[in-house]
Amino acid sequence: MTEPHEPAMYLAQLHLENFRLFAYFARALPRGPLLIVGPNAQGKTSLLEAVAYLATFSSFVARTEREVIHFLALREPLAVARVRGACVRSALGNTAAEPIRLEVRIIHQARPQGGASPTRKEVLVNGVRRKLVDALGTCTAVLFVPQMLRLVDGAPELRRRFLNQSLAQVEPGYAAALAAYNRALTQRNALLKAVAEGRARAADLRVWERPLAEAAARIMQARHRALAAWNRLLLQRYRDLLNRTEPLRLVYRPALDVPEAPTQTRLFGGEEPAEPPAALLNDRQALTQHLLDRLAQRRELDLRRGNTGLGPQRDDVRFVAGGLDLAAYGSRGQVRTAVLLLKLAQAAWYTERTNSKPILLLDDLLAELDADRREELLAHFFQAGEQVLLTTTDESMYPARYRDRTEVWHLQQGQVVAAQPASGPGL
Repeated sequence: MTEPHEPAMYLAQLHLENFRLFAYFARALPRGPLLIVGPNAQGKTSLLEAVAYLATFSSFVARTEREVIHFLALREPLAVARVRGACVRSALGNTAAEPIRLEVRIIHQARPQGGASPTRKEVLVNGVRRKLVDALGTCTAVLFVPQMLRLVDGAPELRRRFLNQSLAQVEPGYAAALAAYNRALTQRNALLKAVAEGRARAADLRVWERPLAEAAARIMQARHRALAAWNRLLLQRYRDLLNRTEPLRLVYRPALDVPEAPTQTRLFGGEEPAEPPAALLNDRQALTQHLLDRLAQRRELDLRRGNTGLGPQRDDVRFVAGGLDLAAYGSRGQVRTAVLLLKLAQAAWYTERTNSKPILLLDDLLAELDADRREELLAHFFQAGEQVLLTTTDESMYPARYRDRTEVWHLQQGQVVAAQPASGPGL
């Protein structure tokens, strides 16, 4: 685990109102490891989701924002879920800055007026409302939930969503570029339909192609560089955890409409997915011009289809080990280990970017692992962060060597019914 004097992020307080099954919850959190124990459906995952919400202002678990609001609150004409916390970034010498008070409000109106969305969010930093894109990065956290195993073999949209939530926390300007891109994409797609229906001219598409290409280039370059950094960290620090002759690689497949390098045959007879030229992704000006050229060349095709056929909304990432795409050939154990490795690389990259270790949120991490594997993985995660929140249904799976240094909560129906403070020094 992180030494106490190392820079690290931690959440000192957590308050919930009408969030998931928590009508109300308020409790101080330990700075070190916390093990949350309880049967299924008692609120363990929701606690981790709430902490992650303070970092990303969104949920990887929920399909819609409305899902996180307590079911009884949704019976009211105006339902509000609140997630509040005091986030602290410690510095060298074990000193800490003043806590930053974060609050996210998820507001659902049963009968919105004027065609407005029924659900909206507000973010407050130290009591002052802020735009989401400006408040991102105030608190950094890395979340693992078992649903994330679908990152390997699920729909590409899941991987894009994960990239967006990950990069927005630490990459300056990424969230703003994403918002600008989505605005331009919506406008261009609407204009494509208007042109097809004879209500606009094809030449009008150029108005939105410049902002579309500029935002797309920024997003794609940021994704390329982040994945390259994660691959470097996987090779440097975590190769031993995959137990393969070749390390795990994350292969970026940006929707650039360019010829790709030839597919390479690798160890075990596998073929590693090809990647576009790195030189193009590293030169933002050239990338912007490339996208502008391709958008112009594809106008007739896009008009027939009614949408924009290239850009970051169609990107993908593949998980490859030993020349094999794990989506097709990976065992359940390999897939689980690959996602956990991704989380470790994400945490290490956050530390490089912010000079502060993130909060780690690990749901059911210990399941499906033998005792030696649990110890090995926990050692890596405890090195990656100081405040590590874990959940389990079986406390006996938690290694004995860490128990006296870990606070334990027993959770039932959203309430901490028993708590055991850590009795020993930090790891």
